[in-house]
Amino acid sequence: MFVSLLRKAAALALAAAMAVTGAAQAAAVQVTQRTILPGTTYETTLYVIDSGRDGPTVWVSGGVHGSELAGWKAAERIARWSIGRGRLIVVPHANAPAVRQERRSATGDPDLNRQFPKRAGESAKTPLARALWEELRRYNPDWVIDLHEAMGNNNLDPGSVGQSIIVYPTSRMVSVANRVIRRINAGLSSTQKFNLMRYPVEGSLADAAGHVLGANAAIVETSRTYGLSTRINWHLQIMRYLLEELDMEPETSSAAPAASGTAA
Repeated sequence: MFVSLLRKAAALALAAAMAVTGAAQAAAVQVTQRTILPGTTYETTLYVIDSGRDGPTVWVSGGVHGSELAGWKAAERIARWSIGRGRLIVVPHANAPAVRQERRSATGDPDLNRQFPKRAGESAKTPLARALWEELRRYNPDWVIDLHEAMGNNNLDPGSVGQSIIVYPTSRMVSVANRVIRRINAGLSSTQKFNLMRYPVEGSLADAAGHVLGANAAIVETSRTYGLSTRINWHLQIMRYLLEELDMEPETSSAAPAASGTAA
């Protein structure tokens, strides 16, 4: 009986110590903001979620195409996540006027996802693309994930990119994407499953990040043949699985720390 009580007390002490450690780690996470193109119609916010511990730097963007709602709505939630290792850079509304209009591109603007450098030494083509490219170069992320949607479904129409992860095919990106796809597909039907595709379109943010910056880069494409909440959840699942595969210890509740200041 006495031994049993000692074991119980030891277990409670261990649990309390682990809770204190977890709380200390959560408190160490610092969330800061950076304003891109302040005072212009393109003004938007970049969030830096820094765990305070060594680990990868992951960039996540949504809203490059404003009509692809699930991508930027998912990114809004990801901006409130916490991580245990590394840094998470989130730009929920990369193309703010297009997001406001819920159009692929804002009225009078070109397709943002064709304006990034196609090779080293080139510049991005528009002020917004140049500003986003400057932020990518500033943070030099190891991983770049751009959240998108497509009208069709690759499982039903091979010419569509819906339900795919389109990778710039570094060996690391392919390996991690395949593991993420296996995990999400475990709960999906044959027409819902995600497929691995290669080479984002030239001039896209992901292509430039992979080809020019040497990052592990990909576009996630859900299919708009499914409901909005379902598509948002797929984006969130894929990002959570990716961060888990990178051992970044994501905490995906909405109770993540609020932003505390301006990013460096």
